[in-house]
Amino acid sequence: MKREGDQLVPRWLPAAAATATALIVAAASHSCSSTPPNNTGGDFSSPSGLAITSAVDRDLLLIANSGTGDLRAINLCNVPTDGGLTTTCESSSDLRFIPGPIRVFPASFVHVGSRPLRLAGMKLLGPASDGGFADAGAVQADGGTVLPDGGVVAAVGGAVLVAGADSALYVLDANTLIAGEKYRAGTMPPPVRLALPGAGGPSLDGGAVPGDVVAEEAAGPIVHAYAVTIPGVGSGPAQIVALTGTLDAAGAQVGITARCTLDLVPGRLAMVPGQSDKLYLADSTPGGVAGGKGDGVLELSTAALLALGNADPPPPCPFLRRIPATNTYVNPPQPRPLASIALNPLLVTDYYATVDGTLDGGAPLDGGPALCPDGGLPPGPGIQCDPFVTYPAGSVLLGVTQPTGAAPDPTDPRAGKEAGALIFLRMTDGTIAPRPPHGFFDTATTDGGTLPVMEPIKVTTQLGGTSSGQSLQSPALAREVSFLKSPPPEFCAPSHPNRPCGLLVVAQSQQFVGLTAVVTASDGATYFLDVDRRRFFNDLRNVSGFPGPAPFIVVQPALAPAPGPDVVTPGLTLTNGDIESTTFPVALRGQGLLTAGVTRSANWHVVFHAQVPGLERHGGTMSVASTDADGTPLTYQLDMPGVDFSKYTSITTGCGVPGRYCVGLGVCDAVAFDAFSQPQAAPVCTELQNEQAIQGQRELTILAINGSTLTIGPYRAAPGLCPAPETADPPAGPFKPPASCFPVGVTAEVRVAHGVGDRPWLVFENSEVRGRAKVGEQFNGYEPRFDYPFDPLFSPDDSDLPVFTAEDIGFSFTLTGGDPVPKASWFVALASNQSPVLVKDLLVQPGVAGPVVVYSSAKYPNLVFTGITGANSVLMIDPSLIGLIDGVTAYR
Repeated sequence: MKREGDQLVPRWLPAAAATATALIVAAASHSCSSTPPNNTGGDFSSPSGLAITSAVDRDLLLIANSGTGDLRAINLCNVPTDGGLTTTCESSSDLRFIPGPIRVFPASFVHVGSRPLRLAGMKLLGPASDGGFADAGAVQADGGTVLPDGGVVAAVGGAVLVAGADSALYVLDANTLIAGEKYRAGTMPPPVRLALPGAGGPSLDGGAVPGDVVAEEAAGPIVHAYAVTIPGVGSGPAQIVALTGTLDAAGAQVGITARCTLDLVPGRLAMVPGQSDKLYLADSTPGGVAGGKGDGVLELSTAALLALGNADPPPPCPFLRRIPATNTYVNPPQPRPLASIALNPLLVTDYYATVDGTLDGGAPLDGGPALCPDGGLPPGPGIQCDPFVTYPAGSVLLGVTQPTGAAPDPTDPRAGKEAGALIFLRMTDGTIAPRPPHGFFDTATTDGGTLPVMEPIKVTTQLGGTSSGQSLQSPALAREVSFLKSPPPEFCAPSHPNRPCGLLVVAQSQQFVGLTAVVTASDGATYFLDVDRRRFFNDLRNVSGFPGPAPFIVVQPALAPAPGPDVVTPGLTLTNGDIESTTFPVALRGQGLLTAGVTRSANWHVVFHAQVPGLERHGGTMSVASTDADGTPLTYQLDMPGVDFSKYTSITTGCGVPGRYCVGLGVCDAVAFDAFSQPQAAPVCTELQNEQAIQGQRELTILAINGSTLTIGPYRAAPGLCPAPETADPPAGPFKPPASCFPVGVTAEVRVAHGVGDRPWLVFENSEVRGRAKVGEQFNGYEPRFDYPFDPLFSPDDSDLPVFTAEDIGFSFTLTGGDPVPKASWFVALASNQSPVLVKDLLVQPGVAGPVVVYSSAKYPNLVFTGITGANSVLMIDPSLIGLIDGVTAYR
């Protein structure tokens, strides 16, 4: 920090935004300080919660330090002074930390319980001298109580609610927080502890721990907030606790008004910006039911909640409806529990009549007068029509998915990857938003058919591929979400007077955007979403262009080691993507069926006779299972205690099913031995010593699978003729140890061979198994979708509007030719070619990005504050200046 007079100035440090050339552009340093070394100032320790509240003449950003149990606050002057207005919030204090009693340090508001995690701000208006209530924009009250030092108690104030690991909420008065700066107060009073009783009735005295807290956004004389508690032993089921806040001469007063119980595991709470009649709760219950508990969001009436009162034990919570987020892309449909949610603010569009009588953006109506969106005439040439609502407040809910609790299925490309994705719900009818390019509010196709619903999309930090084939993409998990506010008309540029006129820097240029969402992720980055198109803003994609950045092959298919001269050379042919299809139009897919929004940057390996994951090296006992008439072994029994081979044979059911991976183990796969041993280090027979010398090069065929036992034959199976042996012996000769060599201890590995439908190749994407493949059969590498990159090719009213393929394929090929040596592999490197608009703090190690709050006032149309929990910093982002001077500020 750098001190200026009596105020503390935050460091204006370089943070990052992705650019069109996939470079990282750092924000320029503020003129008051030089760029510091790569360390922190120690002001934050795991910032885990952010909230905005109001004080006498300003707003405040509160930051919870879960690592130290205290809070920090930053001044936000909310009155623009360039228009002649006055305010007692000094410009030298704006966007600066509130100083503490020892003024060279930022204020640390301690004693807010153990590990403060969630915050909510209540904006309160107190009584004025005329008996009414102060205006929300008032600077100070007329007739307020005079303090001993000459200051006044304003009719504008606020409260900060702190939820942590204690069975209580802590309440801080906002005007008290700034008293040390404004009134030179010496001692700060401790926060009020508001105990949260459990829901188990009088017999249980355990308190309830809050999981989240949210408050009404608008200021008022009476403001409500709502907390949700975590179910637990002693505290009973989860509860919703309604709180009421008021402001008087003694400061902010907050108390419990009502309580009710929930039969679920609650996630985050949310309210519609600017509205107070509804409360929304993410249902995070694992192992739920499609369309029921553990699926989507609950909508509750705040009036009904408040009417319940503070009874003990509290009654069940009434809710208006459940908005499910059901996954209908699987059969049977599966529930999607949500962790974090946010609802959109109001978005309107202004239309202006032009000089010739047409509407700006509209066409003349058969030579007649141009009409406003409401059907009426504009007041005159160049006069604004009444705006119409593009997105009603609360019509869009953005949710973050979390694990379903279902057992993983290795044959399902989406299994185990449900968490941390983003889903849009349409609140007008309680459904999932349709897939692009259909409009958000479209309900049917032009011929009356049902629209496909969108798949959740995932954040990804991929900025391109490398010539060496190294993967740069590591999909991150979305954590918290919010929406940018639509600026008022006075913030619209003269060149673009119509709303929406929000600005976002995309590809190093300012672009006007409509409804925009903000997402923080586990990689420490903040991303921006285009709600109209349900996709990420991307520096390599023109906002109105088609088809956007296409994936490409970084390293063409190559086989290693090369086959010998007497072997039919294997081949890998990429699937032709330039074919006509009723599912997707030509040119939407490149060679190999690379698909933008599906194909990730990754290294693909196609390995011949690869080890079966999980069965790479296991110990067991090998004995003779059967012999011929003279006692020569014919078959062997391999017992591997602790290994359940049925887990591998049962998953072969995915073979041949569209959209599923073919994996598993079957008869005609192979076993290779690394070592043989006898008890007490006794020597093994000479024949097995010779086998051990060839170091697992020999493969024996699996003839039967039963529990933890494999029956194996002394030969390698022939392709397509299994279990018949190959006609030629392997280079090491036949496997013919006498019966006297057994039983013997072995260390063995199980390999894919000609089992499971003669599929001897195992396909990996990076380290993840993508299935088994056979010669002559097209292999489709299915992947979860991570974005929707395409705009419509045709008019939305055209019946030929293209639709996306129901099967999300990221890579497709066909194997040809003969068999190479075991463990030979094809290598292909792909690049997604995506460059999402993102912001990171470059001067710290990447840390998990957690809370996000969007601030809007008469002075600042949009500021995004993000807590980088894992890097002990808070970023202030101006979306209209990302990558430009003062576009991103890092507080540490």
